[in-house]
Parts: sequence; structure tokens; C-alpha cells
Amino acid sequence: AGYIVYAANQAEKAAEITLIDVRAVGAHGRLTLSGREADVEEAAAAAIAAVQNPAVI
Repeated sequence: AGYIVYAANQAEKAAEITLIDVRAVGAHGRLTLSGREADVEEAAAAAIAAVQNPAVI
């Protein structure tokens, strides 16, 4: 959950989406996005990449 805010930031940078909710609770963070399907998919990919490659921070 420590990287969820960073992941949310990267998602917003990657696509035209609306950030609905970010929860950094427990071992797993939750990120809820809204927007056109293609934009949400692009933003989700950016968020996942941010979490999988934390050394890039």
C-alpha cells in the first residue's frame, strides 16, 4: 500500500482519467479510476508498472 499514491499519480499522468478513490490501508492499496475505457486501461497499466518497478521512483 506504500506505493499506491505514487501509482495514482502515474495513472493520472498517463491518461485523461478521474481519480475516484485511493485507499492505502493494510498490505494492499486500492485505486479506483473513472474515464473512457481506453484511458482507464492506459492509466491502470501505468499504475501497475509503477508498483512493479518501484526502483524507477
